[in-house]
Amino acid sequence: MEIVRRLNVAFNSGAEWIDFYDPEAELHMPAQWLDDPVFRGHEGLRKALRLWREGFDEYHWEEERLIDGDDCVVGLYRHRGRIKRVDGTWIDQPIGCVWRFRGDKILRLDGFFSWEAAIEAGGVRE
Repeated sequence: MEIVRRLNVAFNSGAEWIDFYDPEAELHMPAQWLDDPVFRGHEGLRKALRLWREGFDEYHWEEERLIDGDDCVVGLYRHRGRIKRVDGTWIDQPIGCVWRFRGDKILRLDGFFSWEAAIEAGGVRE
């Protein structure tokens, strides 16, 4: 869980975050994502972040809770951002992640637009 916490701090501060991921890592976007649903490798992860953030002037994730599973960590977050071109309107919504590891590197991240879906996918209990 500590790796996921440190990753979130790096992500929100603009620090380098890619080294938390295995070079063969995969990011599986939420089912409602309109672009490519899967991004692979470090370059794919960077592309996904660019696509995710391009609609925002400001953006960050606030950790609500991490749940340690048998073979994963489930992260429950609020993602907040100021939307570009919409009079500075802010979003504030739940987002869930299932993090799977190879050693101390993230091998796979599955994203969900609900905490319930992430908890179910991770096979954990609240």
